Amino acid sequence: MQFNKYSLILFLVFSHFVVNAQEVIEWDKGKPQTLTDNEHVDIKVEWPKVPILGVRLGTEVVGPATSVLKSGFTSFEIAGELLFRNRFFLSLEYGNTDVTRDDLDTEQTIFPGDIQNPSKATYTSNGNYFRIGLDYNFLHRSSINDAVTLGFRYAQSSFDQSATVFSEGNDFWGQPPGFRTFEDKNLSVKWFEAVVGYKIMVVNNLYIGASLRFAVLLDEPQNPNVTPNDIPGIGYYNGDDSKINLNGYIAYRIPIGKPKVTYTEKK
Repeated sequence: MQFNKYSLILFLVFSHFVVNAQEVIEWDKGKPQTLTDNEHVDIKVEWPKVPILGVRLGTEVVGPATSVLKSGFTSFEIAGELLFRNRFFLSLEYGNTDVTRDDLDTEQTIFPGDIQNPSKATYTSNGNYFRIGLDYNFLHRSSINDAVTLGFRYAQSSFDQSATVFSEGNDFWGQPPGFRTFEDKNLSVKWFEAVVGYKIMVVNNLYIGASLRFAVLLDEPQNPNVTPNDIPGIGYYNGDDSKINLNGYIAYRIPIGKPKVTYTEKK
C-alpha cells in the first residue's frame, strides 16, 4: 500500500497506545528472571534451554483488500517469523503482484527512440519478491506476547513487464502510426528496508499488526525497453531511489517453547 499522511498518523497513534498500555517490568539478565509486577506480587520467568518461543505465520491484508476493490490489481504476501523468546524475530516474507495500468504516464516513461509522441499507453507488470531480515522487540521486558519492533530487510524482486503505446510514427525509420508493444523479461531489482511495526495478540496466539517500511533501492533494471512503473514489493515506481509503504498483517503463532511463569504474593 502506498504511504499517505493519514496512514502514518494512525500508525503512530496506535503504536503509542500499545507501548503505553504495557507495564514496563525490568528482567534480570543472566539468571532466571525475577520481576516485580507491583507492590504485592513477584513474577518469576524461566525460559527453556532452547529459547524459541514459536513460529508465527501470517498474511498481508492490504494487498488482497485492494485486489477486491481495484480492477487491474492482484497482490498477496505471506510471512513467517522464528521467535527467539519475544525479543528477536527472524523474518521471511514472499509475495506476488500483478498490475495493469491504463493511465501510464508517457511523459515520465522512457520508450525506444523511434517512438514519436507516445500516447494511450497500457502497462502491465507481474512478478515475485522476497524479503529476509531481523526485528528487535522493544516490549520484550514487559510482554511475552506483544511486540513493537524495529528491524531491517534485504529484498529482491524479479518481474516481467510490457507496455502497449500509440505512436504517431517515424518517417526516418519507416514506422507508420499505430500501436506498438514492448516487453521486458526477468527484470531484477534489489533493495534494503528499515521497518518499524507492531504485533498484538488479540486472542490466544492470533495476532494483528502493521509495519511502516522505508525502502532504499540498491540497483535498477538493466537496459529495459520501457521504464518500470510498478515493481513487485515496492509498488508504484516513479524513478525515486526510496519509497515508504504501509502494510497490515494477520498471523497465527505456533507455540514451540514456553517459559515457566510463577506468581508469588509478597509477604
